[in-house]
Amino acid sequence: MLVIPAGTTFCHQGERGTQAFLVLAGSATVVLDDRAISVGPGEVLGEMATLDSSRIRNASVFAETDIEVLVFDIGTFRSLAREDDLRDRLVPNRSAA
Repeated sequence: MLVIPAGTTFCHQGERGTQAFLVLAGSATVVLDDRAISVGPGEVLGEMATLDSSRIRNASVFAETDIEVLVFDIGTFRSLAREDDLRDRLVPNRSAA
């Protein structure tokens, strides 16, 4: 588990994704071009670029509050996302990272 201080950007649009994050507590903002989406506990962030090595992050994410996350490296996240009972929770059907 990792605690990210409020105001910290932990995913940067345009970078290669090497980690995915499961929010346990707190809130974050996903910024995609001119849109901002607030997310909280139970949300997975950074999954799209982590699953596909040819993709770059399509959004930036910063902690609105101090935020607790579980951090998954590429191999672990890809393995978990292949499990039928976890796939829908870890790989939501959406366009924002």
